[in-house]
Amino acid sequence: MFPHRPVLACALIASLWGPAAQVSPAVAQGETTTSAPQLVLDLQGFSGLVTSLSFSARGDLLAAAGGKVVRIWNIESGQLIATLRGETRRTPFGNCYAVAFSPDGRELLVGIDDYSEAGSIRVYQTSDLGEIAQLVAGHRAPVKRLAFTRDGRYMASAGENGKIIVWNWPARRAVGAVEPRDPNQPLYHVFSIPSADPLLLVNEAAGPSVISLETARRLSPGDPIPESLRSWLTTNSKVRFPHGAAPASLSLQLDQGGWLAAGLGKEGGADHYWAASFLADAIEPRATYRNHRYVITATALSADGTLAASADVLGEVHVWDTLSGASRHVFRSLGRPVYRAALDAAGKRLALGSEPHAAADWARNRFADLQWTFDLATRAVRPGAAGDYPQEVSGLGEKALDVAYANDLFFLTYSSR
Repeated sequence: MFPHRPVLACALIASLWGPAAQVSPAVAQGETTTSAPQLVLDLQGFSGLVTSLSFSARGDLLAAAGGKVVRIWNIESGQLIATLRGETRRTPFGNCYAVAFSPDGRELLVGIDDYSEAGSIRVYQTSDLGEIAQLVAGHRAPVKRLAFTRDGRYMASAGENGKIIVWNWPARRAVGAVEPRDPNQPLYHVFSIPSADPLLLVNEAAGPSVISLETARRLSPGDPIPESLRSWLTTNSKVRFPHGAAPASLSLQLDQGGWLAAGLGKEGGADHYWAASFLADAIEPRATYRNHRYVITATALSADGTLAASADVLGEVHVWDTLSGASRHVFRSLGRPVYRAALDAAGKRLALGSEPHAAADWARNRFADLQWTFDLATRAVRPGAAGDYPQEVSGLGEKALDVAYANDLFFLTYSSR
């Protein structure tokens, strides 16, 4: 009999496309475990929603968070240089929601799902990404947003409950906290430090507001704000976004004369997924990027404003030029979707199909021909699927093939009943 063996379907398929997929022990970095190491087939990219992006201050690195993983790419070479893994259990605990490089480039912060006193902000040293250098206590809820001032003196973090903590970052000391205006809707659609001034711009259900990081308080309407921010807030209501759609994501570098927006528009009965760069006071895009295949969920601008990064629900991370809109890199998982899976008559092989039929030819549990075979005894994947694979059979005797869902991913599981 086979013990319970969860298998990520797209991970199986990824191994068919050559040696780029990496196999490594999935022991949580910075943590200890008494259980046996797990074998992980690293797909070199995300297979689901990416929640946060951050460029390093020099613009040479890009970090992205999604699921329980943070990935870091070298922008010049386009190579994946590090994959940070934490908690591996199939619960939200340990999910990575936010990333931010410190302005001096020495640290990478990761906001995670954790309710413990230990804290939900991980700190990595960029010189040694192999372990967690520090956990910062303060939030007793998952941290969803992170932002640094340009000089690194202040850092702002927002928990899932809407509580914003302002930090004197060099001292690792909380300056104060700001509560959400509506505790029943504590999400921040915008969480950005738009210029060199120590001011945080947030947009929540109750509308936009500005928070002073020096005093950790929300500014009143009559309080002074920088002219660049005042001008942008005035102009923003007149901006003509692509397809007339309001943006779902914003990244601001007003001190560099630009900003970034992304959203979903509908035109001619079709969905259009767009990201666009703007000059600070412009109402028309300087460049529009349209290469995403699904909803954009995160954006980031490089410190000098010349590069943009955008990521989506499918896990794709795109890097592009803010002046021309030309693509620089597209970082994708090596995984492939599975449109059909079946056990052979003996229950010893699992066959998979990754190229779908046209929609008109779909039938129940038959959306593709079987193309590849995974031998359950040798753990080998081979092209072809000769033999008898009953269409509706998902279990034989004490063995069953099931589908499970966790952390925005679907899993094929083959286990004893």
